[in-house]
Amino acid sequence: MAQQRTLKSFAPIQGIASDTRFRLSPGDDDSISIEAGVGQEGDLVLVEAMSDTGAYKEMEDLNGYGMRVYKRQRFIAVLGNRESSKYLVGGLPDGGLPIWDHRQYFVAWVY
Repeated sequence: MAQQRTLKSFAPIQGIASDTRFRLSPGDDDSISIEAGVGQEGDLVLVEAMSDTGAYKEMEDLNGYGMRVYKRQRFIAVLGNRESSKYLVGGLPDGGLPIWDHRQYFVAWVY
């Protein structure tokens, strides 16, 4: 099993998506654990943008403002099914989404 790490070890975290309803207080980043596993709907995850391009180039932050997402930025998001006004639809696979820390695909649980 991979070594458990804290959120602080992944700094800097550039944003928190609005749909997480998650507020990070000063000092919390040293006590919040990050680890691999299988993500389910509603789980908070730490993600890293692998590209500057894609269907979505920005996310909404906790204050409701659009935040441009750039390659290698890290932010906290929530897993779930998605139907958007931009005609994009997505969801989680049956059994959940495998989550691990890897150079080419990075998503990790936040708890």
